[in-house]
Amino acid sequence: MKPSHNTQTYIINTMNEHDKDDIINELYLINSKIFKGVDLNDMKKFLMNPKADRITYHVFRDNEGNAVGYLAIIFYLLKMDDGIKGILQSSVGILPEFRSGKGPQKFLLYEIIKWKCRHPTVPLYIVEGNVHPASYLLIVKNLQQAWPRPGDDGSPEMQKLLCTVADLYDLKCPDPKRPFVRDFGWITIENEYERAYWAHSRMPEIRDFISRNPNYSSGEALLYIAPLDTKNFFIILFGFIKHTVNNYFSGFTRFFLISPFGQKLLSTERIAQYMSNADIFKDVEISELIQLAKHARVLYLPRKHLLIREGEVSDALYLIVQGVVDVFIIPDL
Repeated sequence: MKPSHNTQTYIINTMNEHDKDDIINELYLINSKIFKGVDLNDMKKFLMNPKADRITYHVFRDNEGNAVGYLAIIFYLLKMDDGIKGILQSSVGILPEFRSGKGPQKFLLYEIIKWKCRHPTVPLYIVEGNVHPASYLLIVKNLQQAWPRPGDDGSPEMQKLLCTVADLYDLKCPDPKRPFVRDFGWITIENEYERAYWAHSRMPEIRDFISRNPNYSSGEALLYIAPLDTKNFFIILFGFIKHTVNNYFSGFTRFFLISPFGQKLLSTERIAQYMSNADIFKDVEISELIQLAKHARVLYLPRKHLLIREGEVSDALYLIVQGVVDVFIIPDL
């Protein structure tokens, strides 16, 4: 997430009904720009469940104080046959122009540590509903113990606990053959290019998500569960530290290279060498490429940045030095 000027924390359990209404109305305005299929009452039911042990909101604001995103963290205490279980459920909604990095993760780690200090002997599990392939990809790539995942539905104990949590929200199962898919109602708003990206992805995790939850674009969610044991906790913690360090150095490098001074240090000879590796310039003399390279500049484009649409006129030629660019042809409907 891009740095916001202010982050406010609200402990919902300690607030009166009037203040609760004010904050949920504010968050609903953000949510309606990210998800569809959810009305205000649905959001209240989901993010202010009276069965929760503790509910905390972290609201991210811009320089003018306007809410631009939120992280809702909800803890439950469930009495099961084999003892009490702690359940962590979180919901994140951040406006697209303010998304970048793992800003909310530090608040999540902080709330987990506080909860474990209050309940040191209670096992804690993360339970979420994946309404989009991107969230499922993030989970199965970062947590080694999270189910379901490609080729593994988890133990019977995990499956039972997962279905028990689903009953907390009265989430209906539209197909008994897919017990981990529930009628959630939250639909991620995305453009045609984003839909094409996920529909044609060759990543096995994405293919697994779509095979398990083919109707996600209609509001169905694929539930998952992950025990928040020492191993998973340190995986999350290490991932956050690694990302923070990498983000710091990559940000410094990006700023340096796109600055006038950095552009001068990136010699035209080096740019010409990059250009010579492209098929379009394979028959061009290096001396001519050096002259052309004098008019080139380095760009760093964020993930999912749209370069150009079919039919648009462009006066630029882009050469990929690092990264991947996807090309989609959207059929006429």
